[in-house]
Amino acid sequence: MKKLAIILLFSMAHLLLNASDWKATFAEGNAFYEQGDYEQAYTTFKGLSDAYSSFELYFNTGNAAYKSNRLGEAILYYQRAKKINPTNEDLLTNLDIANAKVKDRIEELPNLGVEDAWGIATASKQLNFWSWLTIILTFLGLGLIAGSFWIKRHNLRKSLFGVGVTTLVISFGVYGMSRATFNNVLKNTSAVILSPKVEVKIGPNTEEQNAFLLHEGTTVKILQRIDGWVEIKLANGNVGWVQTSAVELV
Repeated sequence: MKKLAIILLFSMAHLLLNASDWKATFAEGNAFYEQGDYEQAYTTFKGLSDAYSSFELYFNTGNAAYKSNRLGEAILYYQRAKKINPTNEDLLTNLDIANAKVKDRIEELPNLGVEDAWGIATASKQLNFWSWLTIILTFLGLGLIAGSFWIKRHNLRKSLFGVGVTTLVISFGVYGMSRATFNNVLKNTSAVILSPKVEVKIGPNTEEQNAFLLHEGTTVKILQRIDGWVEIKLANGNVGWVQTSAVELV
């Protein structure tokens, strides 16, 4: 028992030290940015983002990348920040500014806003909300059902039982949202072109015919992977193959 307590204390101390190191390095990156040393700020933030994940970190990394003329990396980190908080106005403004500099002009297929609404509802920052709401509704529903058995009045007992069952049914729906959000966090099919110019092939081979050209900063969707190649899909529905080294997952 004593040994377990020591291990737990050591683990907690380690976590606190890591959090302290994270804050110190993050502040260092911010200092470089404020001084106008955007290259060093980007290097500092990027080093952190390889081990940590947060909206502020990705947003600042994107800003530093943009200021140091790394268009592809700027859009990549803005997109990573958007997965966490897709409604932040400052982020959306900066992402629009960066996208305006991308050479490729790709017109998105209409989605009636359903895809955007679903993306907001299942953003990673919503995971705690859906999870806690599931727990609260489940216990509330079970509590109401259990409490109904102690009520002597038949009509009141019946109503309380019905409300409890309804609450449980709703909790199942909310659990579905929490699962969808969790799967959305794990799912990683979006990527950004980082190479200055990429020849998109009609098949996963350098000898295949070119389908079209893409340039740095273009956001694509990964459909499948085969031997160092990825099949990509554009917002306008066009598909093709590029080498894995040309893109980086969001």
